Amino acid sequence: MKLHIYLICKRKQLFYEDSVLDGNYYKTRFYYLDDNHNKQFIGIIHPLTIKINNYKNGIYDIDWNGTNKQIGDLCMSSLVFQCWYANNKENLDKHFITDLEVMYIGQCFGRKTNRTIDYRLKHNHTKLKKISANASNEEIVIVGINIRCSVMSSSQVVSPKSCIKAPTVADLSSLQQQAQKRISAGQEITVCEAALISYFKPNLNIEYKKTFPSKDFKSTKELYNTNFGFSSFAINLDDDKTNTKGFRLFSQHIQCIKSTHLNSFQLSNTNEIEELFSPLYYVIKNQQQ
Repeated sequence: MKLHIYLICKRKQLFYEDSVLDGNYYKTRFYYLDDNHNKQFIGIIHPLTIKINNYKNGIYDIDWNGTNKQIGDLCMSSLVFQCWYANNKENLDKHFITDLEVMYIGQCFGRKTNRTIDYRLKHNHTKLKKISANASNEEIVIVGINIRCSVMSSSQVVSPKSCIKAPTVADLSSLQQQAQKRISAGQEITVCEAALISYFKPNLNIEYKKTFPSKDFKSTKELYNTNFGFSSFAINLDDDKTNTKGFRLFSQHIQCIKSTHLNSFQLSNTNEIEELFSPLYYVIKNQQQ
């Protein structure tokens, strides 16, 4: 799967302590280090179908439904969250240790070359280095996003009793033309990236305006010349197919902790477009002059 955008996130690192059989369940303890590097324990209860044999070098050796498996820290974190979730459904707005705080949002989409997240992060990514330097008792988690774009055009429904004026041939022709208009694939990703940044507002993305637009971009005027009325996004981490089930996102600006985030930005006039692209608007404005 081709990934277009990545989120650099952080959370407290989770460590395994022990697992003890207690009747028809296992009681398993994990811990994380607080700001004073003291152990803070988290206990979960899980059925006998999941048995943790040992943990070494970031790999858990477990028996799952009678089958021996080796899983990494991320898979175990997902399992820990789901066990916690099963017993805390009335407190889902409560922060849990596996939740991911969004620290930076960037693109890994190569318009001229085949670039990946690994390529971007290995080639002098100062943001990642800065986040890592301040994460002595935390771990960094990179979330890759595949974008699927769609364009929708609509018109008002007119009934015999409606006070809405029936559309003319010219109105219908205009609607058809709007439905056929598209921006480039690179710009679609830029719109999505800007929407995510405007939503989560990570502090480290303030410098985004200094690097936008890339030299291989078409003129950003095309963003202003579209007739799109809004931009919406949905980011979903509650998905078995992508192995992200059990992860939730939040930021300093968005304190609502969820696995699925939805938002829309109206783009019906220049002021609304400016608001969406506020971190980089002065670059766009200078291009148009």
